[in-house]
Amino acid sequence: MKLISFIMIAVACLIVNVPRSYAGESPIVSEWVSMSTSRGGLGGTRMYETNGAISVGFGAVLNMKYKIEDGQLILSGENCPLQPQSVTISEQTLTLTDPKTGKKQELTRVKGSQGKGIV
Repeated sequence: MKLISFIMIAVACLIVNVPRSYAGESPIVSEWVSMSTSRGGLGGTRMYETNGAISVGFGAVLNMKYKIEDGQLILSGENCPLQPQSVTISEQTLTLTDPKTGKKQELTRVKGSQGKGIV
């Protein structure tokens, strides 16, 4: 369970670190992330959509690096061991598989303006 939570947070960090805004839309339409975190690394994100919806997230914010090599997503960070996972991207679905346990996590691409993915 801890590994799945770590993976979800790490993927969220990858997504959160990509600035988003669309021409002609309200200046609030975008994904926003905390500029600072607590000593324990807690922070938040908010994604404001053109249709008036908002998604709010709160939890550990991990700044990490990633690379994809031979079908593996490899995450690395300060004071953090390498975290290799099998990765498959099929249209709007990202599937991460823990090579040790075989447990899978499926994520869906967030839709942006005109139905295009924003990631």
